[in-house]
Amino acid sequence: MRNLSSHKRSEARTAKSARAAAVTGLLVALVAAGAAGAGCGADPAGGDPAGDPALGLLRQGLCSPGDTGGDFGCGCTLNSQCSGFDDDARLIVCDVPAGGSVGKCLDCTATAARPIGCACSFDTDCAAGSKCNGRTCQKLRDRGEFCVRDSDCGADLSGPMNCLPTKSWCGPLADGYYCDFQSDCLSGTCRAGSCTSGAAGSPCSLDADCKSGLVCLTLPGLCGDKQADGVACKRNAECQNQCNSFSGLCTLGMAGTLCTLSNPDGDCATGLSCIDCAGSFTCRLAGVPCL
Repeated sequence: MRNLSSHKRSEARTAKSARAAAVTGLLVALVAAGAAGAGCGADPAGGDPAGDPALGLLRQGLCSPGDTGGDFGCGCTLNSQCSGFDDDARLIVCDVPAGGSVGKCLDCTATAARPIGCACSFDTDCAAGSKCNGRTCQKLRDRGEFCVRDSDCGADLSGPMNCLPTKSWCGPLADGYYCDFQSDCLSGTCRAGSCTSGAAGSPCSLDADCKSGLVCLTLPGLCGDKQADGVACKRNAECQNQCNSFSGLCTLGMAGTLCTLSNPDGDCATGLSCIDCAGSFTCRLAGVPCL
């Protein structure tokens, strides 16, 4: 009987050891699974990727389909599509290349030369071709674009630019732009509130505003060649012949042409005069009787 009882106690101890080994194996498996799961988009509990590069490498970018944002490196079209974007902080942006429509979510603090839209404190924080406007990196403005200070403006083939004080535009400006001062214009000439170089098609108010050989065409207010017959006009200087005050068109004032006395330059060709014959004014030779 003693041998039987001892045998039973031995079997019980063996079964208990087997159950303990099974539980231990299960715990090991669970711990291993947990460690593997930490690499799928999340740091292990209590981990600090910034302080531990090894943990940081476990991070995995999660992107939304169709270039609609997500983590760093994901395709995007708007800043708000990037995870963690804060319009006040501006440390995460959607960096879209010039001329493109799709960019990538970017960590501004991870690049020495920050792209447009990233927060900044100094111009040296920003990539070439951009400046820090006191809050974010912004592209240097082109000629005619809005500005607040001279440093907002860039340069082009026409030279460096400054912020025009009365316009808040980068200038000097090309022909046709509104101006207040001669210095507002690339040509150095501001006439009737518009920049002009005097070339054909440039704004003008006087013939002197136009280059040699051109005249100021009064109706369009532009420099141009003298006009052929049939073109609307205001004065003889604009026409190859005369500006007929009766029709308001450039017209050769030959004998018999209707005319008026309101044209200070005369409606009639050289040698003819505007004469009243029985109530009708026509260009005629002086002293010739009316028929």
